[in-house]
Amino acid sequence: VFYITEQGYLRAGQDLLDYELEKKLTFKIIAKDKGVERDQTTPKVLTGTTTVTINIADQNDNCPIFEQDLYHAYVSPTEPPGIAVVTVLATDKDSGSYGTVFYSMPQADVNFELNGLTGNVQVRSNHQLKADTKYVLRVQAQDGGNPDCPGTPPTALTYVRIDTTTPTHLIKVQVQLSYDEAVSKKAQIEAAFSKTLTAKGYSTGSIHVVHIQRDQLGVARRRREVNDLLDSSVLLGDLYKYSGGRNLLQLNQGQTVTLYISGVKDNRADSLSGIENPTSFFTREELLALFRKDTSGAPADIISNNSDFAGFNVIKVEPMADAGVVDFWTSDAGIVLIVFLIIFGVALIILLLFLLWFFCWKKREKQPSSEKPVKKSSSGAAKSNQTKPGGGASSSKDRQQGQLRQKGTAPVVAPVPIKSGQSAAAPAKRPSEAVANGKSSGGFDKKAVDPVTGREYEYNSATGEKRWLKK
Repeated sequence: VFYITEQGYLRAGQDLLDYELEKKLTFKIIAKDKGVERDQTTPKVLTGTTTVTINIADQNDNCPIFEQDLYHAYVSPTEPPGIAVVTVLATDKDSGSYGTVFYSMPQADVNFELNGLTGNVQVRSNHQLKADTKYVLRVQAQDGGNPDCPGTPPTALTYVRIDTTTPTHLIKVQVQLSYDEAVSKKAQIEAAFSKTLTAKGYSTGSIHVVHIQRDQLGVARRRREVNDLLDSSVLLGDLYKYSGGRNLLQLNQGQTVTLYISGVKDNRADSLSGIENPTSFFTREELLALFRKDTSGAPADIISNNSDFAGFNVIKVEPMADAGVVDFWTSDAGIVLIVFLIIFGVALIILLLFLLWFFCWKKREKQPSSEKPVKKSSSGAAKSNQTKPGGGASSSKDRQQGQLRQKGTAPVVAPVPIKSGQSAAAPAKRPSEAVANGKSSGGFDKKAVDPVTGREYEYNSATGEKRWLKK
C-alpha cells in the first residue's frame, strides 16, 4: 500500500484503500546508515526507528441499500393519522453525510405520507382509505454525499404494499400490556401468533396487528385504584414504603390494550414478483376457531399453554363487530351533512317566525280605526255642531248623530237659531234632492246649513219638510 524512497519520501502504492475496511494505518519506518567502527575491523550499522500513523479519509463510494425489496403491511381503513404503518430501512456503509440516508416518494400519495428521516410510512390526516383495498407505494433512498455515490442511479428503490382490512377479517384480542409496551412488542406478538399457524397447516401463513387500541376503561379503573392506594398510604405511613410501592407497580403493570388482528393464509403476495397477487385473508370465524376456546372469549389452549405468549398475557378473544350504518355519521361526509341539516333547520325556523310576524302586522294594518276625526267644513258648521239655538251645549243625541254620520249614515241637520216664540224642533228628515233656485217657496220658512257637507238647505218648521238650496 505504501513504500518509501531512498530519499525518505513515503508514497502510496497502486492498491486502493477502503475506509470501510480500515480507517487508520499504523506502521514503523527504520533508517540505517553505512557507518563502521573506528578500528574499521568490525563494521557496525546504526539504525533509527519511528512510528507513522495514517488516517484514511472516507469517500462517497457506497450507495444506500434497502434491506427488503418489498415491505408488506396491513392497516385498518379507520386508522388514525400519525401512527407508523410500516418502516422502511436503507443502510449506507459510508460515514458522516456520505452515510446519512434520506427517504422520499417519487410520486406523492393522497392517503399515505413518508417521514424522510425515519422512513416511517403513516396515514395522512385527511386520508380516504377504502376497506379491502391494496395500495402500492414506491420509496427511494439517497445519501447526503456530494458528489453523489457512483451508483446509477445514485438512489435505491423499494416498494411498499399496504392492504386494508374489513371487520369480517378481524378479531379483537385483549392483552395485559400498556400501550407503549404493546407498540414495542408488536413484532414479538405477531411472531407468537404466526408460529401457531404451522401446527394448523398454514406453514406460510402470518398474523398481523393492524391496530392497537387503548383500554380506556382499564386505564380509568387503574387510576382510581392508584388514587385509593395513595390515599391509604397517607394513613399507613411508612408501611407504604414496603407494601404500597409494590402494589403500585403491580397496578401499573395491570393495564390492558386491545389488539385488532388479521391473518393471511399464505405468502404469495409477500414478494416483489407477487406484488399484484390478491391477499388470502382468514375470515373472522376462522380466526376465532384458531384462537378462541369458547364463546365466553377465553383464549384457546394453543395460546394459554404456549411459552411464546409468556411475555404478554392474553385475556380475551372476541369477534370484530360489523360496521353499522351509524358509522356514516362519524365520517367526514356524515359530519358535513349534520352541520348542513342544523344550518338548514335554523334558517327554516327564522323564516317561519318572519312570515308569522309579517302576516300579523299586515292583518293589524287592515283593521279600521274605532274612531275617526270629524271633518269640519266651516267655522259656522262647527259652531252649529257645538251649540244649540239659544247658546246651549250640544246634547248627547247630537254627538251620537255625528258618530253615525262618520260611519256613512245620513247627516244630522243642525238648525239655525230661530226667533223667540217659534218652535225649536230640528227637522226629522234629510233634505230631499230637490234643489231650490235660491228662494223659499211652498211653506219652507227656515234655512239651515248641514254641518257635515256644508250645504245650505231650507225646511218647513211645522212639517219638517226640507230641500237643498242651489249654490
